[in-house]
Parts: sequence; C-alpha cells; structure tokens
Amino acid sequence: MYLRRRYQALLHGEPVIEVVADDQNRVLETSYERWRELQRMVIVYGLPKDEGQAVAAVSSLSSSSSSSSTTEPQTRSPTKQNTEPTDPATAAAATNAVDTTDDTCLLRGRVWKMLLGMAVETVNPAQYIALVARGPSPVDADIRNDTFRTFRGDPAFAKRVPEEKLARLLNVFINELGATSSNTSNSASAGTVQRMHHLANVPDYLRYVQGMNILCAPLLFVMPEADAYYAFCQLIVRHCPRYMAPQLKGVEAGCALVDQCLLYLDSELHAHLSAHGITARIYALPLILSLFACVPPLHELLRVWDVLFAVGVHFVVVLAVAHTVLLREELLEKKVDLMKTLSSRFAPPLQADQLISVALQLLHRLPDELLHEIARHPLEQPDVAACIEFPPDVVVAIIEKMRADREAEEEEAIRSPPVESRRTEQQEAASSENASARTRSLARSASRGPFAILQRLGSREKKSRNKSGSASSTGSGSRPPWKF
Repeated sequence: MYLRRRYQALLHGEPVIEVVADDQNRVLETSYERWRELQRMVIVYGLPKDEGQAVAAVSSLSSSSSSSSTTEPQTRSPTKQNTEPTDPATAAAATNAVDTTDDTCLLRGRVWKMLLGMAVETVNPAQYIALVARGPSPVDADIRNDTFRTFRGDPAFAKRVPEEKLARLLNVFINELGATSSNTSNSASAGTVQRMHHLANVPDYLRYVQGMNILCAPLLFVMPEADAYYAFCQLIVRHCPRYMAPQLKGVEAGCALVDQCLLYLDSELHAHLSAHGITARIYALPLILSLFACVPPLHELLRVWDVLFAVGVHFVVVLAVAHTVLLREELLEKKVDLMKTLSSRFAPPLQADQLISVALQLLHRLPDELLHEIARHPLEQPDVAACIEFPPDVVVAIIEKMRADREAEEEEAIRSPPVESRRTEQQEAASSENASARTRSLARSASRGPFAILQRLGSREKKSRNKSGSASSTGSGSRPPWKF
C-alpha cells in the first residue's frame, strides 16, 4: 500500500520525501527530481504486486458495461481493402464504442505515460473520437490480418482488449500519417496543426508495418483507448522511429549491437554461435522489433516494459543479450538445433525479474562507447535536441543543472587555496594543460550533440556521489539513467 501511495504522489504532484546522506530528508520539488525518483522506483521496486488484481477488476467492470451497450459488429474481411468513406451511422457506432473515461487507466498506464514523456494535455479524447469517425484506413485489411493474432490464447487480454479496439486505434494512426504527409506539402490550417501536433517531426517513411499491433496491444491493456493512441504515437515517433524504417534499419542496427555486446561480454558463446553461422540478425530481430512482446506471458511482459520505459527503449538490446546469456549452458552443450533453442517460438516462458536482473548486471560491464551507440540506434537524428525522449521541462532542468555544476566548480576553484604555497613550474604547466584538455573535451561534447552532453553530466554526478560516499539510488547501480 505504501508503494502505491508513493507512486500516486509522484504522479499527482504531491509532496514526496527522499532520504539523502546522513539520514537527512528533503522534499522532491521539481518535476525533474520527481521524474528521476519515478525511474528509480520502477527499476528497484517495480509496480505494486496487486496491479494484476486491478487488471482483473477493471476487465470485469469493462466487460459488464460493454455487454449492456451497443458496439460495432466483429466482422472482418481479410482480403478486401476498405477505402470507401464511412457512412454516418457506422461512424457514430465507432464513436460510441470508444472508452474515453480515465477510470480504466491503471497505475501502470499512468506511470508509462510519464516515462514516455507525455504531457497531461497531450491526451485529447474529443480529438480522438473525431479521428475515429473518419473510418477505416486504406490498409484496414492488412491491419486486421495482424490484429486477430495479437496475444491469441491469452484470456485476460481477449477480455480486456477486443480486436475491434486494437484495429480501430491502428486505423486512426495510419489515417493521421496519411493526413500528415499530404498536408505537409500544402499550407496547413490551424485545425490541421492541432490535429498533427502529436505526430510532429514524424519521418516521411513511416507507414504501417507488421508488428505495430504487438506494440500497441500492451498499451491498450493498461490504459483507455484514447490514452493508448497518444502513447503509441509517442512510442513510435519519439522513442523508436528507426524500428519502423524501410528494411527495419533500426532493428538491424540493434541486432548488430547485440552481436557486439555478446562478443565483448562472452567471447566463448559468441564464437560458438558464429561457428555455426548464427548471428543476432537471425534470432534477436523479433525480440527487438516487438520489444519482447513476442515472448509470453503478457503479465511478465508488462514488468519488462516497466523497466524498458524507465531506462529507455534502447535497453531492449541489452535485454536481448541477457536472453541469450541465460541460454548459455544449453547452447554450449549443443552442436545442432541451436536455432530451435534461440527461437522465440520455442523460448521458455518469460521470467521478467530474472531477465531484468541479468540485463542490469551486463549493462555495467559494457564500455561507454558501446552504450553510447546503443542509446542512439533507435533514433532518426540522435544529435538533434528534439530527439531526446525526456519531457521538455526535464531537458531544461538537466541543462540548468549542468550550468549550476559548472559555476559551482569555478567558484570552488577560486575559493580553495592551493595545497602547497609554492608550485613548481612543472606543476603550473601541468595545471594549464589539464585546463586546456577540459576545455577541449567540453567543446567535443558540444559538437557531438545532446547525448554527449547528457553523458558528461552523468559522469559529473557520478563523481560527485562517489566523493560524498552516498549510494546511488538509480536502481541500476551508480550509473544515472541518462548515462545509458
């Protein structure tokens, strides 16, 4: 109960106390501090254990209310593309079927929205209803060929997320992509700008690809339909746009990084797989593309996504490495059927806590250069500030903290007298050279873009904590979240 209350306080802006060094308490005041504390709690403690019971209760409530109301027919035409405009009666039925109340947004859904960087005003239920009324997209048949397979065999998901809801959301997303691309070349009216704000900076290549259904489904499971739509847009457009690029360029890059990590962490296992012609491109692609949603059960996947959103979507690469390492003994004993062991179809049931624990341990053993590449690979323009997934106020807070730290260091250097009253010429020369090196390092970081700057800030904070002797509270050791 205490854990749930603390989560609720962080989400609602209520006073939250943090225990710092020497048992001194302080109140988390800024949105940046509260966001960092939310990350720490998700990684260290997870969501309350009764969250699953809440899902069952809400599912029961939703099913009872839906049985007393008129919904859309559950028919499907898997072969015919639907490009005809929707008649008013059908549009009205679709609109009435949309659940816009926030009563079904679980604690997990609220946490996910905050970790994804969604502002409160981002969700606009009335706007979503208007988008639904436009009817199916030109790729409605392709969407429905995928949606009926989504988490098939999971009764909890089938009860809480009807196929029609999933198909409706994906159709709205594709319709908006088409409207965005067509209006980009023309002069956009004020209404168009309002309709497109949640898809700002969307890549031109973004189209419907097989697998979007599996990324959208868990969002619908933990939050209302309108909330899930805007969260899905945020996930695809801001956090992993290259995963949807032609030829899945981002996913391919993630697979290559899995191979590099495995070579660095376990050269024996890497050599064994390579000797049999097996690379991560063969076995890790579905894991990365689906963010592990292709491995059941769903309730374990939700815990994996908790940490994935807290650390960053790019963390899926390290999770894929951990998945392979957990199969190490079985793989090294085999010379045949290695792919059957590695295939997600034959994988053992997902054990979230074990997978996360191993992944966080492996994370600390990777070099910073490799971590830097992992953090960049899902993004289209990682050196552009707009691509940073943090909420805008958090980015501003990070920049202000950098300035404050730099000013504090300069003031400390002025106030602190030298240890020795006399310094030799060699010491003076060395000090001057170190200062020049620091200046050049800062200049290089600035030229490499936001990720390099955030990394330097993470290193600075890490050194400060080590000097004060205070333990880190990030949940993944002393490495702050933005360092990865």
